[in-house]
Amino acid sequence: MLECGNDDMGMQDEKSLSDGEFEKIRSLYLSRLEIPEKKPPVQFLLCPVGLIGAGKTTVLVPLAKKLGTVRVSTDEIRKMLKEQGFNYDRSRDIAHSIATELLTGGHSIALDMNCGSRDGFPEIQKLIRRFAVKAFWLHIDPPESFIIDKLRNFKHTWLFRNGDEAVAAYFRSKEKHGDMAKKIGTFTYVFDPSRDDLHEQIEECARLIEADLGSAAGSKKR
Repeated sequence: MLECGNDDMGMQDEKSLSDGEFEKIRSLYLSRLEIPEKKPPVQFLLCPVGLIGAGKTTVLVPLAKKLGTVRVSTDEIRKMLKEQGFNYDRSRDIAHSIATELLTGGHSIALDMNCGSRDGFPEIQKLIRRFAVKAFWLHIDPPESFIIDKLRNFKHTWLFRNGDEAVAAYFRSKEKHGDMAKKIGTFTYVFDPSRDDLHEQIEECARLIEADLGSAAGSKKR
């Protein structure tokens, strides 16, 4: 999927979501999530940072599964809203509400969205402080030429009408969010999905996170 913020979206002519409909969509999406039975001993968040088409979902799907986290995707929520005739204005609110419930239940979460966005970053910081969870920031940073080529040739269905609209949305998002890496500072891992060794990158990142979590779990026992 090609994750982007609500202001960067293409096709949006649908109705607004009422509070009652919000709860229905929220409950429906929550019921479709794959929630591992076993919870990691140390709660954590996977927080990818990257623009439209960078490959956040490509990285997060296998990484979340490997680390036993629940993956919450704003794009999947937007697709559900689109299918039921609603606009995307409250998609992040739905994701935030679900993340809060899952964290309260002791789960760890892979936030499949641009966690470095102007709107998303402050909300994630609040979650980190409220639940005292570890956050692993992941920079999804392929060459821009790779992203543009991907957006132009991607088979667009519900998110954008065509490649030109997708590319225009990418540049709007880039201008809006600027250099997101500066606000994060240090990343646990920097991915380049344009390379042929993405599987190895994911394996290496998982090992680093597991080692960090192992150290944190040891410290909690002392």
